[in-house]
Amino acid sequence: MEIPHPRLAERPFALVPLIELAPGVTLPDGRTLTQALTQLAPVQGVTMTGQQVVQPRPEA
Repeated sequence: MEIPHPRLAERPFALVPLIELAPGVTLPDGRTLTQALTQLAPVQGVTMTGQQVVQPRPEA
């Protein structure tokens, strides 16, 4: 087992909650979690706003 998972930066479903729990964490390659997620953009249903991850609200 390798921690973090070698392909963590390719998986938005793992990055989004990790950013919410530990926004200051960096990956072994030096990128922040937010930078890694931004490089995967656009990720449907997730909008990057500064250092926060905001999920769009459903339209009424």
